[in-house]
Amino acid sequence: MINLLGNAVKFTLENGRIHLNVRLLKTVGKVCTLQFDVTDTGIGIKPEEHSRLFRPFEQADSSTVRKFGGTGLGLAISKRIIEMMGGKIWFESELGKGSTFSFTITAEICDDYMGVEISDDEPECDGDGKVDDLGDYRLLIAEDMEINREVLAALLEPTNISIEYAENGAEAVRMVTESMEKNCFDIVLMDIQMPEMDGHEATKEIRKFNKEIPIIAVSANAFVEDVETSIQAGMNEHLGKPLDIDKVLNVLRKYCSGNRLALKGVQNND
Repeated sequence: MINLLGNAVKFTLENGRIHLNVRLLKTVGKVCTLQFDVTDTGIGIKPEEHSRLFRPFEQADSSTVRKFGGTGLGLAISKRIIEMMGGKIWFESELGKGSTFSFTITAEICDDYMGVEISDDEPECDGDGKVDDLGDYRLLIAEDMEINREVLAALLEPTNISIEYAENGAEAVRMVTESMEKNCFDIVLMDIQMPEMDGHEATKEIRKFNKEIPIIAVSANAFVEDVETSIQAGMNEHLGKPLDIDKVLNVLRKYCSGNRLALKGVQNND
């Protein structure tokens, strides 16, 4: 959903319109089928490009990358996730008049859904109402699950942050070590459960030679004792799985900022 809305914003001119519609198609027992439609008045897609759109690393036009950026992974990943959730995705588009991307998913109705608290707070963004541009920063994602890496990359694509990947803790240690002279990475998202070397051990190794780089724990275990263990290992903060993209963005805002040198100075005095 975030990727589809992000594309709608990216390819719609300043005076254009974007509309999101969600409707319940059917309910069978405790399982419901929902349909989402994202409609924009953007640039549209040429008919001859329709068949390529959901292929990895493909975009509708080569000029799209030059003008709007992007890896061409977002729609392919979205299609994969939607199909894993028992749904399908499709679109209708007319060049110069806009597009409508639609998808369905099946979901189980939670017994206590009426107790969900809805927040009126709007997502944080910069003063112009745009997504943060983190194009000057480099992120290392240490995560052994490919689908998790792909999903996170797609969610962060609108920020333009540069991303590299480590598939285990030992590889993360090596990559941070080798990048020391070039000051390559600004922040690390470190999964806890990984083969060869887990996130805690990897962080301890990194802290032997780099006490400044922010390392954020990522784990499905988010009890108080889990957070304390991460902090004791040398991590700066702890994010629970499944990841909340707003919390991830808040962490990136906190550590990927113009006052990194000041932050490092404080850490060096600890």
